[in-house]
Amino acid sequence: MEDQRPVDRPTEHGADGSRSAAPPTARGAIRPVDRTTWPTTLGVISIVLGSLGLVYYPISFVMTMAISPEQGGPGLPFLVASHVVAEGLAGWLLGVGVGLARRRRWGAAHARLWAWAKIAFAVISIGLGFALQSTDAIKEAQAEAGVPAEMMVLIMVVGGLVSLGWALWLPVLLLVWLRRKPVRTQWEAWA
Repeated sequence: MEDQRPVDRPTEHGADGSRSAAPPTARGAIRPVDRTTWPTTLGVISIVLGSLGLVYYPISFVMTMAISPEQGGPGLPFLVASHVVAEGLAGWLLGVGVGLARRRRWGAAHARLWAWAKIAFAVISIGLGFALQSTDAIKEAQAEAGVPAEMMVLIMVVGGLVSLGWALWLPVLLLVWLRRKPVRTQWEAWA
């Protein structure tokens, strides 16, 4: 009777990291290799966005302070704190991307933690930013005869909702994707 135990595929990495083109030496079914691409895709997206965030947030802070030094008023602590937290989240996302691309269990677990932290940060920072800017913008709009205060409020609300949508697309995608049963089973089996 034939041995039906799975055998490693001939394209598996050898002990020295090389690939062998030799056929299997034992009889039996060939164990399938994981061919899913979602970990690499989400990993690369996370690496790219995390890297861009690490570059963008310090430049954004410097440019904001250089262009309008009046930002240094009562909103300065909020501005500094939001840039520091955003920089930390960008670095965390970069690490998450590496973990996902290398198919590590901690990468998927940290992706879920990062997603919840990013959602909380986005809601808090956009809400506080709206609260800090709304009174000033309304006063400026009323001072200018051409723009009614209601229009400024509408513009700020729409802008806040667009910002919120932009900030939440990746965290929501990660949470929904990693919660799916076949995907969860897969990443829980990673090393």
